[in-house]
Amino acid sequence: MRLPGEGGPDEEWTEERTGLARRLLDGGLLVLCVVLTAISLVAVVFYAVGNGLNSGALALATLPVLLLAGPYALANPTQARGAGGVALLLLTLDGAYATWRVTRVVPDPALSVCVDGVGGAASPWLGRLVREDETAYAGMALSSAFGALSLTEAPVIDAAIRRVYGDLAARRGGRPGPNALALSSTADRVTTLVSMPPGDGPVPALIFLHGYGGLLTPYLSTLADSPLGERYAIVAPALDLSGHWWGEVGQDVLARTLDTLPARVDPTSSGSSGSPTGPSGPTGSPPTRSWGRGFAAPS
Repeated sequence: MRLPGEGGPDEEWTEERTGLARRLLDGGLLVLCVVLTAISLVAVVFYAVGNGLNSGALALATLPVLLLAGPYALANPTQARGAGGVALLLLTLDGAYATWRVTRVVPDPALSVCVDGVGGAASPWLGRLVREDETAYAGMALSSAFGALSLTEAPVIDAAIRRVYGDLAARRGGRPGPNALALSSTADRVTTLVSMPPGDGPVPALIFLHGYGGLLTPYLSTLADSPLGERYAIVAPALDLSGHWWGEVGQDVLARTLDTLPARVDPTSSGSSGSPTGPSGPTGSPPTRSWGRGFAAPS
């Protein structure tokens, strides 16, 4: 006979199972936090190598602290309130800093974000928070560390990239522009960066297909500022970071790009160009689709 207040075998088993579930959940959260903390520390290191110890590096450095605040509070319940206070303070500062970064971004006067050929589209919020030049500099540091660039190539490319981004910033009055790497497309919705030559009449288009790593503004600005930019509309669809134009999705995006060219573009006199993996898109590699739209190389 059980006395009042004593649990039976079913209740004890339920309590044991609940305790095990909580331990597994806490352990899973701890592992997740540790993994995310390691990733954020790597991001902080390569960001700092590429950009120096600026305000962005300090803001990124708060991420590992925020990620570890939860496990620390679980392991030290008596200090949970202090850990929560630190986390709240950092979140407040990071929120204010993120708002400041977003409000400083101004669009490039020579380039327009278009959705299905219609200009005036706004850049994604992430594309205004994460600066493209900072991303490129961190990517250069990462590429150099893993041997993707040789010791002789890295400084030359790095200097060229910094010079172009410096010129772009000067054109915007020293303020950052939207991050083209945040743009992407699907078979039903194509986002492009477009540069139009002066005038109002119909013009041929040069379809620029980016390569691995995504669409970068310097590609477009270089073409737009060249003699080609005075004769051609430069239309650059944003696929994804893979630049896999010869795949099914890439082919679908390119097809929709050609179907939704800006109004001034003459679709019968357009050609393609691109960075290393980009130019194979119009015909596929191997060929997967026929492009019977007057596609011709610019001359």
